[in-house]
Amino acid sequence: HTRTAMDRLTQAIDISIQGSDYASLNTIFGSSMSHSYGDERSWQSLGQGEQRTLASYFIKSAVSNASFLQSAFNSPLAMQVMDVTLRHLPTTGVDNAADNKLR
Repeated sequence: HTRTAMDRLTQAIDISIQGSDYASLNTIFGSSMSHSYGDERSWQSLGQGEQRTLASYFIKSAVSNASFLQSAFNSPLAMQVMDVTLRHLPTTGVDNAADNKLR
């Protein structure tokens, strides 16, 4: 079950980045209590390690998409998502130091 939830969330991240869909990204990474822990559209449905992996995936994907990054810096919602994900990264860091590029 968890693997497929991870697959669904990474696919949703890809689609959201390609379309600069900040609302969907906020749904995925939002920490609002209105998200139920069973909601498969939210990373709250994952374990802590998987949340870190998903945060890392988002950061790598965001940094590698220049058009997304340019528009994201003008969106408070996107900035909130980036702030949340930067605080939930694996202790081993992100491939190609993508998190440092974003900071």
